[in-house]
Amino acid sequence: MNSYDRLPLLAHRHHSFVFSKVFSLALTVGLLTFNTQAFAEHIKVAYAALSAGQIAVWMAKEGGYFTNYGIDAEVIYIPQVAAAQALIAGEIQLAQVTGVSTAGAILGGADVRIVASSLNRLVGSIFARPEITSPEQLKGKKLGISRFGTLSDMATGIFLDASVSSGART
Repeated sequence: MNSYDRLPLLAHRHHSFVFSKVFSLALTVGLLTFNTQAFAEHIKVAYAALSAGQIAVWMAKEGGYFTNYGIDAEVIYIPQVAAAQALIAGEIQLAQVTGVSTAGAILGGADVRIVASSLNRLVGSIFARPEITSPEQLKGKKLGISRFGTLSDMATGIFLDASVSSGART
């Protein structure tokens, strides 16, 4: 490859670099023109579980990050399924929930969006009496979950379907 063959590639890189700089500058100027009053609206932010995985909302509230950006946020606990329903109804503006109820709502036609995800796998534990030492021994037994339609409900079903033969989900 001679230097003449590389000219279009270098020109494309230069064009991309210039565009990104101009776009960044325009975005910065645009954001700086916003008045903090535009962000002063009171919002309700829900978290859907009493676990360490829900700490981000509390860190933002207690660390003053919402206030630093002019956001008056009220952090409230609403169980998983109810949080998705409250979000759809417009009672809350943001919810830290699992994708289970949100994806179901989206598939059902609700106008909600999943913005980010902090985990890419199911995290949980199944606790049993000492005499139960394998998943197969759960066949025919009763299991407890937090609520129907929640992550614990879905995860238990996946665990049982994968672990116990013949789909013995009870």
